[in-house]
Amino acid sequence: MTVYDPIAKDSTVTRTVRINEAYDEVLRYEADRHGVSVNTLVDRVIRKYSVSYRFFENFGASRSPLKRSRSCCRPSMRGR
Repeated sequence: MTVYDPIAKDSTVTRTVRINEAYDEVLRYEADRHGVSVNTLVDRVIRKYSVSYRFFENFGASRSPLKRSRSCCRPSMRGR
């Protein structure tokens, strides 16, 4: 099976999107926290979706943050 790799292209496209103001605040906060621009952050999210996440959805797989999945698998220390 051949997978189309949109990252292989060097050209870019300018696209305007309308998003909820609350999402913009989250994007700005996360971009600042990671030391990148909002554009770079959004590019990374779109890239992850384009090359992997969209295929997971076809199989009914769920995606959860790695930190969360690790913590739910640790033995509980409560009651010791």
